[in-house]
Amino acid sequence: MHHLPLAGRQRTGDFTTPAVVGATNPQVFLTNPSRAACGSCHDNVNFATGANHPGGVQIDDTECSTCHTPVGTDFDASITGAHVVPTSSSLLTGLAVKITGVSGGTAGTAPTVAFTVTNKAGAAVALSTLGSISFTMAGPTSDYGYTIFGTNTGTPGYVTESAAAATCSSSGACSYTFRNIVPAKATGTYAIGVEARTTQTVTTDTSGTQSIEYGAPNVVSYFSVDGSPVTSRRAVVALANCNGCHQTLQVHGALRNNTEYCVMCHNPSNTDASTRATAAAPYNTQPAQGINFNLLVHRIHYGINMQAVNRTYIVVGFGASINNFSGTLFPPLTPTGTPPIRKTARCATSIRASKPT
Repeated sequence: MHHLPLAGRQRTGDFTTPAVVGATNPQVFLTNPSRAACGSCHDNVNFATGANHPGGVQIDDTECSTCHTPVGTDFDASITGAHVVPTSSSLLTGLAVKITGVSGGTAGTAPTVAFTVTNKAGAAVALSTLGSISFTMAGPTSDYGYTIFGTNTGTPGYVTESAAAATCSSSGACSYTFRNIVPAKATGTYAIGVEARTTQTVTTDTSGTQSIEYGAPNVVSYFSVDGSPVTSRRAVVALANCNGCHQTLQVHGALRNNTEYCVMCHNPSNTDASTRATAAAPYNTQPAQGINFNLLVHRIHYGINMQAVNRTYIVVGFGASINNFSGTLFPPLTPTGTPPIRKTARCATSIRASKPT
C-alpha cells in the first residue's frame, strides 16, 4: 500500500512520529496494521475490490502484517519504508551550498559571493548538474521590504539572480558577482541568501526507479554596507517549530526551506500583483493579495476556521496558479480519534512566536 495518492486530505508531518501525544499505545501502527488504520488516510483504497491496493482484495486484517512489516528499506511495503518522504530518503546523495564570504558589498557596489556546492559526503557538485541555483539580496535587516535595487521594481525589497554561470575552480571554490548593486545611500546590514535544487534518480529493490527533486538548505549570510556592526535579521519563528509538523519544509518546487530566507521575499511590501495580472478570470481583476510572511503564515494556519467567519485567502502563484488556503485541514486527531483538529498546539506555539515582519 505504498506510494498511493491521498485523496481528499491534506497531509503534513512525519508518519513515524506519533501525532497524538500521550496515546495509550502510540506505536501500534507499526505492529498492528489494519484496513481501518491504513484506510483512514489512504481513503482512495477499496480493500473489498482491491482498487488502488497492490496486494489486491483483503477481506480481513489477517494478512496485513505479512507484507507490511514494521521496518524495511526506503519505498518498500514496510510501514516505515512506505511512508518515507522522498526528499528525506537515505538514498539521496544530498546537496548543500555554503556561502564562504561576501566581498565588495558596500553602498554603491555589486557584492561578490564566494561559495561551495557539495553533496553530503563533502564532494564538490558541478553547477551544470543542478536544476537551479540563485542568490537573493535584501536589506537592510532592520526593515526588509522597502529597498529598490536599480530598475528591479518587480520584486519589492529584494532581488534574485541566477548563479548558474558562476565561475568555479577545479577544487569547487565558486564565486558570483551580482549584476545589481547595493543602493548608493544604503546603510546598515544587508543579507544574501541562496537557493538550489537538483533531481536525482534512485533505485530500490522493490519499487524500481523514481526521480526525486529536492533542494539544498537555504543559507543566509549578512554583511555591512557602511562599516557598521553586522546585525542579523531577527528570528521570526524557529524552523524546528515548522518542521515539527512539516518534517522538512520545502516549498516553491523544493527551493525554499528556511524561514530566515522566506522573509527576504515575503516582506511587507510584496503582493501577488505581478502573477495575479496573468491569472484567469475572475482572479486577474481582483485586488492583489498581500504575501507578507506574517499575513501568509497566519492566514494559512487559520485553516478551516476561515470559512466560519466568511473569509478567504487566495494567492496567485507562479505560472498563474490559484492557491486557495481558505480551508486548510490539519491531520492530527484528538486522543479519542475525532476529526482533524483545526490548530495543533505546536502550530499555535509557532505562530505566537512570529511577529510582524
